[in-house]
Amino acid sequence: MKKIEDLFIKLVKIDSPFGFEKKMGDFVIKELKKLNLIVKQDKLGNIIARSRKFNPKDSILFCAHLDTVKSNKGIKPRIKNEVIYSDGKHILGADNKAAIAEIIYALKKTKDFSNVELLFTVQEENGLIGAKNLDQKLIKSKKALVLDYSFPPGYIVLETPYAVILEVEISGKTVHGARANPNYNVIGVSGTCISSTTTDVADRGINYNIGEISSDRFGVNTAPSKVVFKSGLRSFSYKKLRDFLDKNKKDLEEEALERNCKISIKEIEVGSGYSYKKDDEFIKMIINNFRKINIETKLENSMGLSDANVLNKHGIKAIEIGYGPKNVHSNKESVSIREMEKMSEFLIDIFQA
Repeated sequence: MKKIEDLFIKLVKIDSPFGFEKKMGDFVIKELKKLNLIVKQDKLGNIIARSRKFNPKDSILFCAHLDTVKSNKGIKPRIKNEVIYSDGKHILGADNKAAIAEIIYALKKTKDFSNVELLFTVQEENGLIGAKNLDQKLIKSKKALVLDYSFPPGYIVLETPYAVILEVEISGKTVHGARANPNYNVIGVSGTCISSTTTDVADRGINYNIGEISSDRFGVNTAPSKVVFKSGLRSFSYKKLRDFLDKNKKDLEEEALERNCKISIKEIEVGSGYSYKKDDEFIKMIINNFRKINIETKLENSMGLSDANVLNKHGIKAIEIGYGPKNVHSNKESVSIREMEKMSEFLIDIFQA
């Protein structure tokens, strides 16, 4: 494959929604073995690879994920003006297949990559599951670049949030619509709970999103007995997030009690935040490597999460960086061939160092 777009399109045509990454993993392993890398795969499907003269003292881990947010089976990608687009009926899967293509293509173009370590995770899109369940002892590097920030090359994420999911279950009584009243009405209580949470987050440095709502539906003429809603909360400050969660749980319990409903609240940690200064030595190295290939850098804070959050939690200095795609997780997803080439150039420079 002489062109990066050829490799990328091959990857795009391998369907790999989270939980179904085996074919993608098999393809990546085959390519890595062609490059004479030592390759291992754990029971979950995560792939760890490194060069045969690997020295963890000076190494950098390069990380991407194998899965996509949903299926793109049957996709027919199209190229227009040196940009690769979805066919409009599917996601393109550039998140994160553009990163996989950039890494493999850069290795193929590198004359000597004697000190390289790679990690390709599974089930990143449904809660960083692959990275969370990876045996961290398998990773030897103390620094990592995670190619998963859906912006052009040169974007560097200095800070990411702490994040949790709240799963709230409210139980009341099933009653006929003609006899429904505010008491026991779980939909009414859930609405009040969501409203009280929403009005409280703005001034507390909290990002709040309701992702799912469900009930035991009997039709519009019946008040259901149970409602479950899941919400995501994020903050750059763990203390602010923790204080808010404790207060919010108490408030929700009081709301439910006042309306004669029971409430159960489950808290699930999604990611632990990280924060670095712009004068950090690793950050400066990343900036210098982008400037070598005439790419201006932009330092950002991001409310998104990636495998970098998990790696940082385990003591690896992991930085998420931009790698090219636009409009990810949508049928309008695209990636510039030129930006994939520039990202590969950036990687080649580090591989050869």
